[in-house]
Amino acid sequence: MQSSQNDVLRLLNLTFSFNEYRKYSSMFVPLCTSRDGWPKPGAPRRFYHTQYNANLLYHTSAILASALDTVTLKYRQKSRNSSLMDMCSDLTRYGRKVSAASLCFPFSLNIDSDFLECLDNWEGQLVQSITPRCELRTDKLMQYLTLRGVPENRLKKMAHEANKQQHLPAYKCNSIKEMLEYYLSCTTHDSASNVTTVQKPMLVRTPFPELFDEHIGYNGNIISAPRPQHIKVDSVPVLAGLYSGSEIGDMLESLHSSARRIKIAKFHGFEVERDEFEDCLDSIFELRENYNDNYVI
Repeated sequence: MQSSQNDVLRLLNLTFSFNEYRKYSSMFVPLCTSRDGWPKPGAPRRFYHTQYNANLLYHTSAILASALDTVTLKYRQKSRNSSLMDMCSDLTRYGRKVSAASLCFPFSLNIDSDFLECLDNWEGQLVQSITPRCELRTDKLMQYLTLRGVPENRLKKMAHEANKQQHLPAYKCNSIKEMLEYYLSCTTHDSASNVTTVQKPMLVRTPFPELFDEHIGYNGNIISAPRPQHIKVDSVPVLAGLYSGSEIGDMLESLHSSARRIKIAKFHGFEVERDEFEDCLDSIFELRENYNDNYVI
């Protein structure tokens, strides 16, 4: 009974929060390591070679912070040619104030592989959503992606070693950024992609929690032989992104539908009249309307 009530309170808080964020922010991004978010959190999302306790805020916040720290490198670098305002402007066209986030943590690059080989053999999507009730699609997206920790000298094989790799169209790419852009152009259709690459990986030294399994090496690459227990992971490559697409409308519709079933009169602690609650629900629905897929990026 207590668990059920907590689920309803979480849903109410989310509904009122979304409404306030819509009014007073330029853009907001719901984050969650669980798939559902409401009314119950749902199953935790799984990341490559990562073992975390979904019930420990220390673990889940470290994962979400890794995504935020990575995707904001776009405008936090000293040599930046972009700003947070630019990013928000691109992602919030047509009144779309909600964006989704994604993460590949750590970015799975075998210790003896190059970037081209990694992408050529990749199965499924590069990243997974860390926004509740929002599974990322592969078309009609506005996406900002940041990859950190893959050095340029691991782009592709040298010409005398390339063999069949030379016949791949991506072999013509001359940088990690160019190759990732080419990959996205082939896998996400009718989409606008903005890619940032950073040479330095993300440090995961103490006090970062030990989340990685024995097949993640000292520098974050995948290794076949188990890593000795006395050696800790020092850094990892990470890929993270922000998105605007119609799937966010599905998330808002789910929130609206779930919240509408609540009898607000039973929750006196919120001191909200039924008319106010209905206005809040209408506001969420109006926001959802902005994600109808009847536009061209």
